[in-house]
Amino acid sequence: MVKSHGCCICRNPAADAHHLRIVGHKRGMSVKNGDDYTIPLCRRHHDELHAMGDEKLFLDLHGVNVRELLRQFRGGQDGDEQGNIGEGSDW
Repeated sequence: MVKSHGCCICRNPAADAHHLRIVGHKRGMSVKNGDDYTIPLCRRHHDELHAMGDEKLFLDLHGVNVRELLRQFRGGQDGDEQGNIGEGSDW
């Protein structure tokens, strides 16, 4: 579903669903967060984000309001099935 939206930075067709690194969610090596925590990025911006290495800074510099974006994708609902959006995270 997320990939059907335009890139959240430049609005070009998004080829990638970027899995956010949410603090407080259990992850192992190479384990991604679920689809509840993805945002659409075109290939260029997805590559730039990973090259920069600081997800929050990159998205802040581009004016992306992650909480609002996730809320829109959930049809106005804030949080995951338990109602939280990364306990302890900056989002």
